[in-house]
Amino acid sequence: MDKINKNSLLGNIKYLTIKMKEFDNKVMIIIIVYAFMIAAIPFLTAFLSKYVIDELVEKRTGLIIGILFAFFIIGFFTQGLSPYVKSVYEPRLMGVREKFINLLNKKVMDMDYEYIENPDTGTRLELAMRAVADNMSGIEAMLNSLVGMIGNSISIIVYSCFIVSYKWWILLLLIAFLCIQTLVSMKEKKYEISRAEEVAFCNRKKGYLYYIMSDFRNGKDIRLNKLSSYFENKFEDAGSELLKIQNDVLQYRGINQSIECVFKAFKMAAIYFALFYSYRIGEMTVGQFSFYFSAIIAYDLLLGQFVKSVTEMKKQSHFVDDYRDFLELKEYRSTKGTNNLNISEINEIELEHLYFVYPGAEDYVLKDINLKISKGERIALVGLNGAGKTTLIKILCGFYRPSSGTIRVNGIDAEKIDRKSYVSQISALFQDYNFFSFSIKDNIVGEEEADFGRINP
Repeated sequence: MDKINKNSLLGNIKYLTIKMKEFDNKVMIIIIVYAFMIAAIPFLTAFLSKYVIDELVEKRTGLIIGILFAFFIIGFFTQGLSPYVKSVYEPRLMGVREKFINLLNKKVMDMDYEYIENPDTGTRLELAMRAVADNMSGIEAMLNSLVGMIGNSISIIVYSCFIVSYKWWILLLLIAFLCIQTLVSMKEKKYEISRAEEVAFCNRKKGYLYYIMSDFRNGKDIRLNKLSSYFENKFEDAGSELLKIQNDVLQYRGINQSIECVFKAFKMAAIYFALFYSYRIGEMTVGQFSFYFSAIIAYDLLLGQFVKSVTEMKKQSHFVDDYRDFLELKEYRSTKGTNNLNISEINEIELEHLYFVYPGAEDYVLKDINLKISKGERIALVGLNGAGKTTLIKILCGFYRPSSGTIRVNGIDAEKIDRKSYVSQISALFQDYNFFSFSIKDNIVGEEEADFGRINP
């Protein structure tokens, strides 16, 4: 498989926000409002608690009522309304993800048939689908992380100002440990991403084997050829291979998280000692001790959440890379000029010295085919299995491009004719025709206007 082009994290954030505005231009405004609301909750709680404690120590109970009333009002507009705002934007984000799914489905249906049959395309599609599989990964997870990052950024800026006013070195200490935590987390995510392609391949293998074993149409062949144990062993081997990869990832993650915990213990011990010493020498009141203690703990948690959000977004950004890579695959391999000629009917198709070989194969399926078919003619292609009859029909239908040679339609080189215009004039019924689980009318005419006079015999 060709290397997938990687975009920067900011590049993917920009791509998603542009698309989100295109799909739902109000959801970003709701997200920003929610981010400000959740940013205010922890800061206001710590700030108001400081005044309540100081007033209790000084036994000035008169102001406590006013502080508690202010706390109630602010809490109502933040903690009280934030769950409702969240309930408004989350379904809209799900709707945005559905739009991204539709883009992927449209791409698959519009691609050249030879791409769909290519195993490389199958792997790329498997990787792309992870970006829209659920709301816990890929695009929606990245957008949810972005909401948290906006709120965390606001809180981090405010807390930084207060911590610097107390002890500037504490802020430096927290940032230094943050850098260590970031390096450890990024190393962990990088390793997980490095095994992602192996996981996708194993899942495809397991999915294919599960389809073979569970599809009733394969029941006769499995029983007659005694293939039950063979497929069971194949499925078990694929599962074991996937389990080994997942076990490697989990063990690597466990080691890195243990390192993080050791550094965190040293960091918190230093902060506790600084606060206790300041209180002992009279540099702060009980309320200030409570406020700075809460502020430093909250700041540390916010930094940790921010780092996890960034590293998680970088991981999800790789899924978005896979998604964008698949959407950017070429749909048609036009080699001559621009496909801008439309046709309203086909009067004649002529093949001149046509050759075809499947990608990756050495032997030609079709060699030096010369054929002319005129409107109204009935042609029968007769040959042994594997002679290339179906391949030739697929070329005539526009599914494949010939390896060499020329196809002329109404005397025009087919490469110069708009592909959709050409395909709209073709109808075919293959032996492995797929009957969709819709009405007979929908299977016959699709989205076109139904002519019941032609449908009914």
